Amino acid sequence: MRAALTQDISAPVAFVLPGEFIGEGYAGTWEDSSRVRMDSWRRALTAYTDGTVVDLVFGRGTGSFAYLYLGRDRVSYPHNLLVEVLFENGLIGLLVLLSCLALPIAPFFSSVTRARMARDLKVRRVVAVSLAFYCYGLVHSQASGDLATNTWLPVAGVILVTVFAWIRWEARSTDVVAEDARRALRSA
Repeated sequence: MRAALTQDISAPVAFVLPGEFIGEGYAGTWEDSSRVRMDSWRRALTAYTDGTVVDLVFGRGTGSFAYLYLGRDRVSYPHNLLVEVLFENGLIGLLVLLSCLALPIAPFFSSVTRARMARDLKVRRVVAVSLAFYCYGLVHSQASGDLATNTWLPVAGVILVTVFAWIRWEARSTDVVAEDARRALRSA
């Protein structure tokens, strides 16, 4: 079934893309793709753990995965954002990446967001969809693309940050209006 689906999808693509791209990018089965990805993850993690202390802390250098995997300077990546950053930028790079990935989610745990979500179904829905989009980006980045081409993740992160900023702005606006109303009642 998957092989038939791959053939159905790749037939129209063959008219647009050059033959060598089709041969390299679309040949084989889903199992071959999974096997290659798992092999690249294993090789990157093995090379990382076999490295020097400097390699463990700082990595082998951005873009260096191709030398490990292909033995030459060509665009190649392990199709896993965390493995790529760990191998190429070390533990420091991974900690920076994880911190950046946590930033869009942090406002979800604030009391303002929680209170607003408890009161408003629309806000709950917007937050749920935004979080789902961000989670999809996180999962997608663990099996496809590299640091430069994983555009789902930053886009989803910006959307999530915007949603939480909107919630905070709306909460502050509501607080200001309520405070103005209280002042007006006291002075009357």
